[in-house]
Amino acid sequence: MARRRQSGLDILVEIVSYFHWGIGVALAISAYLFLHWYAGQELYVAKDMSEISSGMLSGVFHGLAGAGQYLFPVVLLFAAATSFFNRRKRHNLYETTQASSSVNPLDNMSWQEFEMLVGEHFRREGYGVSETADGADGGVDLVLKIDGATYFVQCKQWKAYKVGVKTVRELLGVMTSRGAAGGYVVTSGRFTVDAEKFALENNVQLIDGAQLKRIITKTPPPQPWTQVQDTPLCPKCGSEMIKRVAKKGSRAGKQFWGCSNFPKCRGTISID
Repeated sequence: MARRRQSGLDILVEIVSYFHWGIGVALAISAYLFLHWYAGQELYVAKDMSEISSGMLSGVFHGLAGAGQYLFPVVLLFAAATSFFNRRKRHNLYETTQASSSVNPLDNMSWQEFEMLVGEHFRREGYGVSETADGADGGVDLVLKIDGATYFVQCKQWKAYKVGVKTVRELLGVMTSRGAAGGYVVTSGRFTVDAEKFALENNVQLIDGAQLKRIITKTPPPQPWTQVQDTPLCPKCGSEMIKRVAKKGSRAGKQFWGCSNFPKCRGTISID
């Protein structure tokens, strides 16, 4: 879908809404005070023909200040309100996900909510986060800033399909052309083996649904299973595993540990 052409006021609202709402309020007050003062200044009157252009410019600026002293503060206050409600929405979404008892609370999210959740995670990690419009910047959904470095994030709310190496390659291409320090691909599902290998070799970090859930809920990652344990934990989602028998493939007839959440989670551990 093509982007709607934005006016100057649209761009102003978008930029200001990225910041804390208090900044928008402060800018609105400052804009009103300055423009109100300027509009109240004596209009410059041309004394001869050589000063006509200066007099006309003075009249134009006074006219703009007269209207702008009300228009710009209203626009800036709207941007501040947008910032406030967006921050509240992100906070509530994150807290709801964190407290969810669902096996995978990411499954029922829209792609907009998923992108918002991922952005809130990085904000809480200390990054400055800005959203791009519908992934318009080469497929990049979020731009992160920290310590002078830039990182790109691509979000994939895919439940039925694994994210493949093509997605990682696309992000790497944008990172290289834009000089980003690194990048992330975050999905609610899983990655293919090829995607994981390519990312490891090219400074792209992958976060799958199980890992994102553990991060948000502050659940420690499952410990590698040893023979001392009676029942291992799933390496994908952290749930208990049960013994199963392979029905096909090279290990047909042999036992293995399978996740108790199968088929939602397909984590396995071999039994040698």
